[in-house]
Amino acid sequence: MILNRKKETIKNYLSQHGADVEIVVMDMNPSFKAAVRQALGRPVIVADRFHFSRYIYWSMDEVRRQVQKEWDKYNRTKCK
Repeated sequence: MILNRKKETIKNYLSQHGADVEIVVMDMNPSFKAAVRQALGRPVIVADRFHFSRYIYWSMDEVRRQVQKEWDKYNRTKCK
């Protein structure tokens, strides 16, 4: 059982219990990612479905905002 979400705690847990782990599905938190790599070497790390979809949405939204900034006020208002 993991007592907290600290990098060292996760790293220690995985070092003790993750010997056969080859693929890790996670939310891509930089601390978690670092802990997984330190404990397990170079496993395949995959973003979970929820966070993968969220990252795509955020990227598309950023592109939309950049494109809309180039439009004049009338067209920007019309497309909202």
